[in-house]
Amino acid sequence: GDWPLSSARADASRLTLQGAGVNADRVYSVAGKAGSDPLYPDDPSLAGNRRIAIVLLREAPVLPTDTSL
Repeated sequence: GDWPLSSARADASRLTLQGAGVNADRVYSVAGKAGSDPLYPDDPSLAGNRRIAIVLLREAPVLPTDTSL
């Protein structure tokens, strides 16, 4: 299906950002959209619907992301 490919694209993008020097702590979320929430619902096969969402923090979090504190 579309989810494995979308997930692989999202992960590859995260690795590309890190390879370009973006600190992993700044990456808040990376998600593949697959067939959900299309930008062009009238034509699901358009390339614009094959996308990912990336949210970066402006700076590293003050507290560690480990929630076991």
